[in-house]
Amino acid sequence: MPGGPIYVHTGLIEAATESELAGVMGHEISHVVMRHSTRQATKQMKAQLPLAILGGVLGVGVGGWAGALGQMGMSLTAGSVFMKYSRDAETDADMVGAQIIYDAGFDPQAIVSFFAKLKEQQGGKSGPQFLASHPDPGNRAKEISRILSRFPVKAFQTKDSAEFLAAKKSLSDLGPETSAAVEKPPGMRRLQAASLANANYKIFQHAAFAISYPENWRISGDADSGLKMYPDGGASGGTLAYGTMISGFQPKTKGKELDDAARELIADIEMTNPDLKVANSPQAFTLNGRSARKLDWFGNSAVREDGKALRERVRLVALPAKGGVVLYLVFVAPEPDFNALWPVFERMLNSLQVR
Repeated sequence: MPGGPIYVHTGLIEAATESELAGVMGHEISHVVMRHSTRQATKQMKAQLPLAILGGVLGVGVGGWAGALGQMGMSLTAGSVFMKYSRDAETDADMVGAQIIYDAGFDPQAIVSFFAKLKEQQGGKSGPQFLASHPDPGNRAKEISRILSRFPVKAFQTKDSAEFLAAKKSLSDLGPETSAAVEKPPGMRRLQAASLANANYKIFQHAAFAISYPENWRISGDADSGLKMYPDGGASGGTLAYGTMISGFQPKTKGKELDDAARELIADIEMTNPDLKVANSPQAFTLNGRSARKLDWFGNSAVREDGKALRERVRLVALPAKGGVVLYLVFVAPEPDFNALWPVFERMLNSLQVR
């Protein structure tokens, strides 16, 4: 992915008929054949290409950190790797997928029936990731019926094959304990906010900025995830659950208005982190004599408590740096711990000096 193997979730085999499974596979094959994933990745890369020069624009940090500051990417939540297809892409995949499974001898209406089944199971809740990343174009049944009217009439397979029924039975033989072990996400443990930072702070010196941070926090960074500062246990596998990220953004707009650049940055972050929900409107303020903008989101934390993911608060602060770059900081913590950790974040923010 993108453009590589297509994997079938065991839950799909359990929930679908063979024709519905074929319909979903035809739909996914169409996304690959029509390069929808690679086109999205290309758009994302084009938005990020200016960041490749940030090493030259922002310079190299003191203390061995020599990476260019990258953009936020997918570092906030593990699920944000899944990008949402456009409704036009969904319609295209429906059309081509219908042709594929028609040729294979399956009823293309199964695409419609399976998406309807998912919606019914959704029950007004957030629903499976498949629906989040594959939005309903709104006229799925009508458009598939329209294309089917141009196909020659043929008899479709009406019953599940013996092979498919055997596959379903093998899944049922796994037992609930095995299924639960496979499905349960690992998560991260909740930290004690009061003990996350000690009273002593160090200064991180960079050619473009300087910032203070708790001396017992770790620092990591690369071109994909930006510079991260976090306590022990605050990050895992590229996911930042407690801490701060600092990165740079080169606006595509030619104007020098911070509001325009902030809107572009916010849109890019929300595109790559579709689970984020805006908590408030962007706010203007002054940070150490510089005009700045801030915005809060709510998301799903990687931290789990009693088997459930905690709600996460993400605070973005953006301000202009040299060379037309917008420097931005992201402060992240589970919502129950954010206010307790904010004095640490605020001290870091107030110490920021842009050069």
